[in-house]
Amino acid sequence: MSKKKPVPMKKAAPSRAAKPPQEKTATKMAGKQFPMWPLWIAIGVTAVLFYTGLKHGFVNWDDDVNILENVNLNTFDWNSIKAIFTSTVIGNYNPLPILTFAIEKYMFNLDFKTVKAPMVMHTTNLLLHLGCVYFVFRILRRFPLSPMAVLIGTLLFGIHPLRVESVTWITERKDVLFGIFYLAAIDQYIRYIVSDRKTNNVWLIYLLFIFSLLAKIQAVALPLSFIMIDYYFKRPLNWKLVIEKIPMFALSALTGIVGILFLSKESTMNSDMPYNLFQRFSIGTYSLVVYFIKVLIPYKMSPLYPYPKNLDWSFYASLIIVPILGFIVYKLYKADKKPILFGLGFFFVNVVFVLQILGAGQGFLADRFTYIAYFGLFFILAYAYDHYFKGNAKQIAKGVYFLFLPVFFLISLKQIKIWENGDTLWSHVLSWDKDITTPYQNRGNYLRDHGQKERAMADYNAAIALKSTDAGLYNSRGRLFFTDKKFDLAMADYNKAIQLDAKNGEFYVNRAAVMASIGRFADALSDLNKGLDLKPNFLNGLNNRFLVLQQLGQMEKSIADIDMYLKLAPNETNMYYEKARTLRVLLRDQEAMTWYDQAIQRDPNNAMFHLERGKAYLTLKNKDAGRADILLAQQLGSPIDPALMQAIQ
Repeated sequence: MSKKKPVPMKKAAPSRAAKPPQEKTATKMAGKQFPMWPLWIAIGVTAVLFYTGLKHGFVNWDDDVNILENVNLNTFDWNSIKAIFTSTVIGNYNPLPILTFAIEKYMFNLDFKTVKAPMVMHTTNLLLHLGCVYFVFRILRRFPLSPMAVLIGTLLFGIHPLRVESVTWITERKDVLFGIFYLAAIDQYIRYIVSDRKTNNVWLIYLLFIFSLLAKIQAVALPLSFIMIDYYFKRPLNWKLVIEKIPMFALSALTGIVGILFLSKESTMNSDMPYNLFQRFSIGTYSLVVYFIKVLIPYKMSPLYPYPKNLDWSFYASLIIVPILGFIVYKLYKADKKPILFGLGFFFVNVVFVLQILGAGQGFLADRFTYIAYFGLFFILAYAYDHYFKGNAKQIAKGVYFLFLPVFFLISLKQIKIWENGDTLWSHVLSWDKDITTPYQNRGNYLRDHGQKERAMADYNAAIALKSTDAGLYNSRGRLFFTDKKFDLAMADYNKAIQLDAKNGEFYVNRAAVMASIGRFADALSDLNKGLDLKPNFLNGLNNRFLVLQQLGQMEKSIADIDMYLKLAPNETNMYYEKARTLRVLLRDQEAMTWYDQAIQRDPNNAMFHLERGKAYLTLKNKDAGRADILLAQQLGSPIDPALMQAIQ
């Protein structure tokens, strides 16, 4: 190993001698400015491809907990921002994407019940992906590649079928957001080490790294990516090169440890998997082989790759990749094939932490895990176009490359369609795997909420037949029975759910709804109290409890629940009306006016709000204001009792 002293990041950049002799650095090629047309083509084709998914809605695959049910998105103030950065979602600490959801909701005044909300969020995902495409172009043009090779590498990053999950799934904002900071940091780092002059961007690199970590834990691989870049650009590989990156490794280690702790606390680490360490390692090698294959043959692209019940021969056979890769790396190193080693190394260091040897989540593979890692393999494909095909072979290679790219475009176009809604998504999963409960349950939930009761019931029954000990399945089917007013069946399912899992607050809240519907208000209140003890910020529980308390005549306690609800969801217009109505029951009409005013301010065309405020005005002897509100309610379509019309004459 060379004894030449490396240049620390905090001091001067390496000398010119540190650059490869053939390198045409930065944006220049043969003395000319590097052309921009590869970028514009890649941006244009990528935008056209993913434009087809902008009208898709939310899907019931983490969009619900990250966005639709996330109480931290109900307001946009210091307290909500603080809560975003001090809490996790399903055990994942990725506050930056959640913050962007909050910003979108605030800036565009989004109502998640409308088609506008997902369209805005899909557009943001696409813009971030296009930003990543831009930085891939900037990075590739710093290597000795022709404009055509840069186009190939950039276009592959933009439209490869395994990009679809990261761009089209709103929740996976994590990928495109961490990716844009990650790639920007790489661009700055390469600029730093190849610059002929001292650069002053070290702190910018660290800042980009921190933002990337806050977007997704996968960014912990960045210092390892930097070492691969050091290798390519011939910085002497010794311990001093690692030592200069100690702050980065420390940030990565801290983020990784915290991430594992959060996942373990949320029980999303699969510590109870029926695999020993050797079997887990074979799962990792199998995943690695699959990711290698999918770069050229993107087969079975599913949002969910469930762990197999039993590992077949292919998992154990995949272990042979370890000595094979070791031999290939050795031969490439001896032959000084830096570009190929760089591409393989970049891919490996960015995928190794997500090979699920430890096991987390419901699947052992994920298309989205390749979002940054595939840059290394795309680089190899681009480099090969320039350096391994000559003469007639170059023309053949060009034909092969530009045959693959349209095929990838069409495959991606088809894949985008499966993310349209919960039905298309989970039907696609079931086309590959029919012996797992998650797709049946989630498709059933979507169908139930969209009025397709028979199909939903078939899905729930299929799921329960597969796993009769899953409490969540009975809860989901119970909700369908409840909406169909089959209260006995709903009660039986909720009882079963609670029997299987007595610590889930939602189950008690849902059973309370059944009890309230059949007039058992005292029992309903008991269940609601239990449910909210277990899940204090459950909005549906607070909504149901204030209604039950009113049925029991406990109006003051009811107001306390309304206040708690509004603290968590201050934009819920109907709750302002409910508080006003409750205050009127307590004969506090003057106080009620403030809440009627706020309800009408948020929804000025609601006839009921105007009608009830008009009645309150009449109680307060303000006949003119009462008449105006009641007549406006009539104009807005509300029927008016003849006796009330007589009263305002």
